[in-house]
Amino acid sequence: MLSCKKRGRDETKMKVVGVNVAITLGIICVVLAACLVGAVANYTRIIGEKDEIIASKDSEIEVLKGQRDVLQRWLDGNISAYTSQISSLNSQMSSLQSQISLLNATISSLNSQIALKDAQISALSSQRERLQTWLEGNMTLLNSLKLERERLSVWLEGNRTLLAQAQAWLQGNITYYESQISKLNSQIKSLY
Repeated sequence: MLSCKKRGRDETKMKVVGVNVAITLGIICVVLAACLVGAVANYTRIIGEKDEIIASKDSEIEVLKGQRDVLQRWLDGNISAYTSQISSLNSQMSSLQSQISLLNATISSLNSQIALKDAQISALSSQRERLQTWLEGNMTLLNSLKLERERLSVWLEGNRTLLAQAQAWLQGNITYYESQISKLNSQIKSLY
């Protein structure tokens, strides 16, 4: 009997435990269902926001595709113009490179001429130095000849004075001799 009572109590306990577990599981299910509903509502709101962002981005993509198409048409229209311009610039570059080559050749020629002129200048400078030395020697000779001429002028002047004195003396003697000849002639005449 005891075992029946015990068993009855155990069954009651088990029933109470089973009811408690069921209530607890029911509460947990309700809480989980509420969480699930909240999560679904939250994710629905997030998904809605994301759908709006995606729609905005799709609209932006369409605008950008339109701009890309406009730019592509503009580029397609301008490719031939730019190709022509590039060709023209390449032609100009080729012409300028030819001019550069010609100018380099001219510079080389002018440098050769400069070297030749420098050699001529050097030769002329050497000649000028020789002429300068020759002229300095001739100037020294000329100066000595001037001094000699001055000495000769002084000597000639002295001789002119002596000559004038000698002429005066001779003139005096001529007059004296003429008077003496005249006297002698008169004496000779008187002797005849």
